[in-house]
Amino acid sequence: MRTITKEFKIYKYDELSEKSKEKAVSDYIEWWLGTIDFEKLNKNTNLYKAIRKAEEMRTPWFEMQYVWDYCKKDILKNVKRDEYYENGSVFCG
Repeated sequence: MRTITKEFKIYKYDELSEKSKEKAVSDYIEWWLGTIDFEKLNKNTNLYKAIRKAEEMRTPWFEMQYVWDYCKKDILKNVKRDEYYENGSVFCG
């Protein structure tokens, strides 16, 4: 038997490249939309308004962009709490 140790560089959000930041944000929004119960969502929240906007405009493919536009402050606050690999994937360590 042998043990192999591999080192990884881990970054804070602000240390990432622009492309990696976009991935981190995109992954977060996808996760958020995938876990939210829209029916139980408070109608006064920006997230609710963003989802409704996509529905009203009949452009569900822009839903993530609407969420970013309406919820940018909250998203940035949350993604800055995590740590990432260089490519923008969340480090779970």
